[in-house]
Amino acid sequence: MSSDKNWKSLYPPNWRKLSEAVRQEAGWECEHCEVPNGSFRLKGYDELSQWANMDELETAIELGAELLSMEQFLDAHTEIVLTVAHLDQDPRNNARDNLAALCQRCHLAHDNTPAHRRRREMIYLECFGGQTNLFG
Repeated sequence: MSSDKNWKSLYPPNWRKLSEAVRQEAGWECEHCEVPNGSFRLKGYDELSQWANMDELETAIELGAELLSMEQFLDAHTEIVLTVAHLDQDPRNNARDNLAALCQRCHLAHDNTPAHRRRREMIYLECFGGQTNLFG
């Protein structure tokens, strides 16, 4: 549902600027886990997963990560991209206290609770009368 064109229409026209302002105000770090935008997480190495750039990979290796070739590293990492979440799940509510700069992991975890999934469904039904497009 959240990828539906109808859902996207609920965001304000200035969403990009608003989103950037929220991320900038947060210091370009996730407001939950504090991982910096543009850093990396190595899959399977959460305790060693936050570095500012790939140059710090050697530090991770010294901390106990396996020695990886660059190709293996590129396959095994996820770059952190800071996003902005609507805490109440409603993209029409753009009050600053309803917005949080979150990394992909924290944003997905926030949105994936049963209560938040129900809330999005209720907003969708309220806005679009329960009409769903069966053909994408």
